[in-house]
Amino acid sequence: MNTKVESFLPRELEITLSNNCFLKCKYCFFNYFQSNKTITANFEKICEGIEQYIKKAKKENVKVERIGFVDYPDPLPYYEILKKLIIYIRKKHTDLKIEVQTNGILLDENKLKFLFDNNVLVVLKFDGTKQSTDFLKKYRNISNSIFDKVIENLKKLPNEYIKKINVAPTFTPDTIHNLVSDINFLSDIGFCEIQLKNMGIPMIWSKNNLEKLEIELKKLKLFYLKTLFKNIKNKKHQLVIHFSSLFNEDIPKTFNEFLLESNGSFYTAYYPFYAKDSINFKVGYHKTGINLNKIKKTKEKIMKYLNSKISNSSDIIYIPNPALLYTTIKLLKVPNSLSLIESTIKFGKIVNKVLYDINKLKKI
Repeated sequence: MNTKVESFLPRELEITLSNNCFLKCKYCFFNYFQSNKTITANFEKICEGIEQYIKKAKKENVKVERIGFVDYPDPLPYYEILKKLIIYIRKKHTDLKIEVQTNGILLDENKLKFLFDNNVLVVLKFDGTKQSTDFLKKYRNISNSIFDKVIENLKKLPNEYIKKINVAPTFTPDTIHNLVSDINFLSDIGFCEIQLKNMGIPMIWSKNNLEKLEIELKKLKLFYLKTLFKNIKNKKHQLVIHFSSLFNEDIPKTFNEFLLESNGSFYTAYYPFYAKDSINFKVGYHKTGINLNKIKKTKEKIMKYLNSKISNSSDIIYIPNPALLYTTIKLLKVPNSLSLIESTIKFGKIVNKVLYDINKLKKI
């Protein structure tokens, strides 16, 4: 009889290199919280944190799936420390998957060459057409167009670099009507892999917007299948769209990912360390290690809270990211949390109804 108990250690580690972002995106926590004091990551602290995580993973027999430098805030303004950290990881942990996320504002050929030479997956958080991008993303202190800047940078890149970049557009209730146009636009630029995201702050979807969501997802599914068959027939490099982040496929016993903040602390979910009550989500420190018992208790608290709000307990499988939903409710003090939870479940049911089968497709 198999008596093995799955570890509560997350399989993915995300790292922030600062607490200060120069963007103000509609779907991001940094839109609501901005620290008065900028803290930039210390190389030694982050290295110690990585080693604490790797050490714990080996002890728990957990396969590390990814170490990601996330774009909240963007890591490229801190390129020198990012570069040192990637060299460090590649030297000590050769086979680890490294991901760097960026909004594209500081992206250039030299940075990409270094990243690709070190086998780093580059994920561009770019939302598609000018209408969608400039609606969702704005500079914090100036009125310039982010879309124009990113397109300017992309035009300077070799085509082979464009093909290597994964692009991850985020859609919201306000931009869902433009979803297929956004994906088509990104495909026309030359991106070959698109990670479809709805991973910003969970938002309430009205009945009208949920209807638009179903219509757009059906159109996107048809567009994607036609593109697949067309590229196979013409023997071209095919477009791949990843839908997995829209699903909560198995309610794993672990958090899928957690955060090593720029101050050297580990946090569950997506809780900025300078936000009030962040201590309740802190589960470790670069000097002292990771507290698995606290991760377990935090997970249990999240699931208990959500189950207490849901009339049908089986509906929790339709919440794409329970930890993010709970964090949103607590961090932003959502006044009508039940409406947000119910809306998120309705969103998840539509995603499953339309995309479940295509999400199972692998690269052909």
